[in-house]
Amino acid sequence: MVVARDGGREVQARMPQRYQDAIDEAAMAQGATEGDAYLEGWAWAPVARREGSPEDVLRAVLGELERSHPLAAAGDAFGQA
Repeated sequence: MVVARDGGREVQARMPQRYQDAIDEAAMAQGATEGDAYLEGWAWAPVARREGSPEDVLRAVLGELERSHPLAAAGDAFGQA
């Protein structure tokens, strides 16, 4: 989940699907598929200040995540086009 806030205003969106697929694959590999065990693997990144409206920041962060994924130029999370 990506969250952007400005005072009392907040917008949020899911991370790109490739990240969710990779997270699920890692959880299954570790046997952490049950609720609590699965959620223990999640952590928030440090809060970072950015210029712009929450909507602009949210779009920028989502774009950066998508471009930074190791398989961004490939197909799905497993590198299949």
